[in-house]
Amino acid sequence: MSYADKAKKTERYTDQNTGETYSRTSFVDMMFNDKGFLFRKGMNSVKSWGDTIYPKDFTITDRGRIDVLRDLIIKDNQFLVRRCGNFMRPATVEYIAEKIQLSERRCKEFISKLKEHGILKEVCIGGITYFSLNPIYGMKDKRLNLTVFIIFQDELNMYLKPWVIKRFLDEMEGIAPNIKIVR
Repeated sequence: MSYADKAKKTERYTDQNTGETYSRTSFVDMMFNDKGFLFRKGMNSVKSWGDTIYPKDFTITDRGRIDVLRDLIIKDNQFLVRRCGNFMRPATVEYIAEKIQLSERRCKEFISKLKEHGILKEVCIGGITYFSLNPIYGMKDKRLNLTVFIIFQDELNMYLKPWVIKRFLDEMEGIAPNIKIVR
């Protein structure tokens, strides 16, 4: 990547004793850094976007339930969690059913519908199984990291530019990810 593709960052320091100022200039990649790709600019919290296209068979109620699921996202990786004091545990079907006000049976049907449309995936990382929400339907962070890209690669391909996909694929090369899509 050339300097033309990066932003110029200037830091200024002032010596408290002499009053002399020093400046240091560096070039930084604003779109892609160690935290991931800047997927949606101008976000501060859980967001959804007006340009998100929901499947045709989704009702307003279904969209509202997805909105409730957004509140369960843990920052960075799109995992749905249950907060228990200072601890976080993976959100279970029972917990999700309570949050979206459905019976367990109906909640399982709803989760199946979300999985069928690529909105929700069940992933196993390090022996722990999580539900992960597709970032197209809401994110907690501005940046899309490698883990989320691996989980939702097929769904994200139409939203990401080819150079971003290539960069993620290059990062994946040589890594045997410990991420397994369960169902």
